[in-house]
Amino acid sequence: MKHRAARFAAVGAVVAAVFAVSASAAAATSLTIAGSTLVLPLVTGQFIPDYQAANSGTTLTDSGGGSTLGITDISSKLVDIGTSDAPMSFTQAEGCSLCVQIPWALSATGPDINLSGVTSLKLTGPVLAAIYEGKIVSWNDARIASLNPGVSLPSTSISVIYRSDGSGDTYVFTNYLSDVSPQWKQQVGASTQVSFPVGTGEKGNSGVAAAIKATNGAIGYVSTFYTVNDGLTPVAIENNAGKYVLPYSAGQEDAADLVKSFKPGTEPLIVDPPYKAVKKPKGKLSKAQEKAYKAALVIEKEEAGAYPLSTFTDVIVRSDGAQVPAVQSFLTFAVSSAEQAKVDKLATYANSYAPLPAVVQKEDQKEIAAL
Repeated sequence: MKHRAARFAAVGAVVAAVFAVSASAAAATSLTIAGSTLVLPLVTGQFIPDYQAANSGTTLTDSGGGSTLGITDISSKLVDIGTSDAPMSFTQAEGCSLCVQIPWALSATGPDINLSGVTSLKLTGPVLAAIYEGKIVSWNDARIASLNPGVSLPSTSISVIYRSDGSGDTYVFTNYLSDVSPQWKQQVGASTQVSFPVGTGEKGNSGVAAAIKATNGAIGYVSTFYTVNDGLTPVAIENNAGKYVLPYSAGQEDAADLVKSFKPGTEPLIVDPPYKAVKKPKGKLSKAQEKAYKAALVIEKEEAGAYPLSTFTDVIVRSDGAQVPAVQSFLTFAVSSAEQAKVDKLATYANSYAPLPAVVQKEDQKEIAAL
């Protein structure tokens, strides 16, 4: 999967200058946001109240609606900020001239189940794809049972649930399935909306989560906040290191920490990260060799812990917007180290989100200052 960000400008702006947009300048300002339901709980539960506490008189509202809506609303100048878990396509970027897409949060999406008597489950990518292709139709199928020795799997029929609206979660989920299943890639593909071979569509993360809870035998994909908040049973997905990982913040961080450089004009790729085992070179190592070996071990550990459906989620803003100074102030606050450090500390979001890597924060700050 290749992500395409709208653009990144290389500028030597001082981030403090953006913070210098004073409370009085932001006072009596109203900013509207629409888009991603993956990041919606973080925005409305942390970013907005924290920012408003430091900037009295500022009003921010996020109506959610899904990633596709976020892109169309900012393109049509209906909101000040759009949010999306999927990068804009070439056509969308052309239709949103002077728009900039910036990663501002880190989370994950993944499958949850509702299966009476089953409290944990492991799946590989190919088996997950086969379920969503309609090739595996009951929970006691031998391909599922072989991955879960000791788990008593009922013969209950599998009820597949997916997002019916344009969704960044769908983008991440279908890109993952395209990575692990050549047939899925050829017959279904990856996008914010696809024609799922089987199943029932529900609107928004909340709609999918509610349908999972209401249906014994269900499997559906939601972002991690809804897994935690709705008390759903997440599926452990096998990564390329052969480890079964749950969609929580530790696995998200390991995936994101693999981003060691962040080039302008690109968005970090963290879905289905590769794994390469490290072998210690023979003989006595020089200091340089020892340093390189230790660095490789760190990367190997991160690859082994990475959750394969981790994702950055983005804001999309206009450089020609009427409220650029206020938008700069809010976004700089949201991606700051102090605010990012809180995202996996608050009880409300425990395990749901993870802080942005420093390299991403640095590029974000440049881009925001250049609006």
